[in-house]
Amino acid sequence: MKSKQSVHNTDLHIISKSATVPADINAEAAILAACLVEKSASSIAVQFLRGHNVFYLESHKVIWGLLIDLDSKNIPIDILTVYNESKKKGTKITIGDLTDLASRVSSSAHIEAHCMIIYELYMRRKAIEEANIIMTKAYDLKQDIFTTYDYTYNSLKMVDPSNIFDSNTLASDVVRGSKEPPRKRLCGELIREGEIALFFGDEGCGKSMFSFQLAKNVSEGKPMFAIDGFENDGKPVKSVIFDFELTRANLAERYHHEGTFENFNENLHRVALKEDSLDANLSSTRIIDSIISWIENNDPGFVVIDNITYISEEITDNAIAGRLMKKLKALTMSRFPLSVLIIGHTPKRDKTQPIESKHFAGGKAWSNFCTSQLAIVTSLKDPGIKYIKHLKSRSGLKLFDSDNVCEMEISFERGTAQFLHVGNGLETDHIRYMSNDEKNDQIDAMIEDLNDKGWSLRKISAELKRQFGETVSKTTVQRRLAALKSQRTADRAADNEDEN
Repeated sequence: MKSKQSVHNTDLHIISKSATVPADINAEAAILAACLVEKSASSIAVQFLRGHNVFYLESHKVIWGLLIDLDSKNIPIDILTVYNESKKKGTKITIGDLTDLASRVSSSAHIEAHCMIIYELYMRRKAIEEANIIMTKAYDLKQDIFTTYDYTYNSLKMVDPSNIFDSNTLASDVVRGSKEPPRKRLCGELIREGEIALFFGDEGCGKSMFSFQLAKNVSEGKPMFAIDGFENDGKPVKSVIFDFELTRANLAERYHHEGTFENFNENLHRVALKEDSLDANLSSTRIIDSIISWIENNDPGFVVIDNITYISEEITDNAIAGRLMKKLKALTMSRFPLSVLIIGHTPKRDKTQPIESKHFAGGKAWSNFCTSQLAIVTSLKDPGIKYIKHLKSRSGLKLFDSDNVCEMEISFERGTAQFLHVGNGLETDHIRYMSNDEKNDQIDAMIEDLNDKGWSLRKISAELKRQFGETVSKTTVQRRLAALKSQRTADRAADNEDEN
């Protein structure tokens, strides 16, 4: 039986002598060169490849080891610091080797793509190595086959146990964080670069109009309103709206009047489903994957998703929420300064109460993943007024809270629709007392709406408690549903009798 050492030294070509070892020397050189000439490149590469010496060429392995050592000591990485580290370690890497390597690139463009290439090739080499070991064990009749299967399971499971984590001391992460670029404001503290914001409101309150206007201003590098709380510190960035709400005709009605068009710049894009896909039974997974793929291929700086209800009617599904939000979180971290605004809605609720995070239809399944959360509400005292309230902020102050909501009205200047800021005020100025009859009407409307969506009696009861603060038992929900159905039947009979 072969020794463990001899098995691990199995030739990578054992399966096919004519096969080429998976490696890309040029991509390896490009990554190392970029790290030597640009500070940001070394930060990206170390973050992406930390814990793995994925390089194939032996000299590249040595240089990468030197870079990792310098990074762990918080020493800046350049040709001189790497050369000094090389002398301390007694390696054969010379100043000429490093200078020659650095001359191969002029910038760190595409370094993430290069890291992905060599990481995948490294994993292929590891897979070949493990496959050869497993094959050798399987051919060896002296080996217990169940032990071989155990080895197979454990080896494939343990190939790269650290690939999803980046472990450092807290002190070193604070130092590294201080060197990262600041997160600029795109719309005051409502949303900054690199953040995911959740924006929701009642039906017909102007969520899409507000979001289109914000995306337009971000694409131009301008503030939406010239007031405190709406500052834009960034430059013009490519912005995109994933629009599942409006048709082209809807857009024309809103942004075209008597031959005059809204002046949208070439930096602002709209993505909508193809017409032949509108009636297709598209799964939430396919829609989510298509959104992520478009972002990865087109590299926008600001993204609006309008509206998540189209992705899945069951937006309370934690699995769907987690799948989309985790993928968006990964993108905002790897493609800084990408920012995302996700639009949702509220179910029927008690509108005499201040808007809160709990009123978002998806609940905590979505809001736990977002950095910022804001809502738009129609004033009950003046339906022409809409107000913005900031509900959650991890990175800054909440300027527009219940004591200082941002008040707006819709204007049709130049024939196109847009929001104008008209003042700030108390949220209580925009809500009013609701009579018992009005509250019961709203509760009945919610019961019908949720029942039509297939919710169980228990789930409807819990939602009524959450929205209205009142306990409505399952039995009461069932009784009210029966009464509502009887009333609808009687109404239809009366209508038929009138027609006859």
